[in-house]
Amino acid sequence: MPTLQNSVDSNNATTAIGGAVPGANDTVLFNQYTQDFYNGLDLSTNGADLYEFLPGCKSSFGYRRDTGQFTGYLMLKTSAAGIVRWNWGGDWAYFSGASAATVIYQVEIGPSGPGKVVMGAMDNERTWMSRGKLTVNATCDMNKLTVGGGVADVNESGSYTLTDCEACGAGLVNLLRGATNLRASGGGTVRAMLPGATHTNGYLHGGTIVVGCLSLTNLYSYGGTLDLTQAVAPLTFTATGFYAPTRVLLSRRGVGVPNWGTSEQRFAPEVQYVD
Repeated sequence: MPTLQNSVDSNNATTAIGGAVPGANDTVLFNQYTQDFYNGLDLSTNGADLYEFLPGCKSSFGYRRDTGQFTGYLMLKTSAAGIVRWNWGGDWAYFSGASAATVIYQVEIGPSGPGKVVMGAMDNERTWMSRGKLTVNATCDMNKLTVGGGVADVNESGSYTLTDCEACGAGLVNLLRGATNLRASGGGTVRAMLPGATHTNGYLHGGTIVVGCLSLTNLYSYGGTLDLTQAVAPLTFTATGFYAPTRVLLSRRGVGVPNWGTSEQRFAPEVQYVD
């Protein structure tokens, strides 16, 4: 299908790609200029296969750097397996669908510049992040999040929970909503910090899970750290497994050692108290 690109230097996103919204299964490239986009932001009529924001594009989307103002979301829509890829060199990217039911299937975030991405209302199956700063707003229905670098803040939502929330490498997730699975591997950290939230499974593969939530039902550790210094109540697990050395951090002024439930302990957890 056709490939569109921002061939016109304009603050109007529709004008920049030729004056018409993308068609179904199109590819749309933003690969040049520094003009911030704050007009003509609704490109969501049809589902494109790919939106790619490349390093040559230094623009902000939905934000005016000259006034320091948010101006609205760049509204997109993808095909059933479409991708939105943020590798651009700009400062801010506010984007969403027309509503929380609008499909933006896969999002990939790895800015070449100082990029900060804000995701608004959309139906998002998976987001991958390798660097930068991400904010997931309450209206974003995200299913799976993997952060391998940078910081992702997932805001509280009364409507949506995650299936998988994973941090690996240098990634950090600050999670303020429920999730079925919390995964921390290779140095990554997941901070589950909504006091009333419940999570089903925690998986440690060399990372850290910080528990500041109401409950975590099961824990399976293949090495890493379970940080309970921020826990809001004593934890009682249904099932746990410790298959490699695991640190459990407790505050001297906080909750006590958890009830591990039905527990397989090839390596007994190492409890450490911190001030």
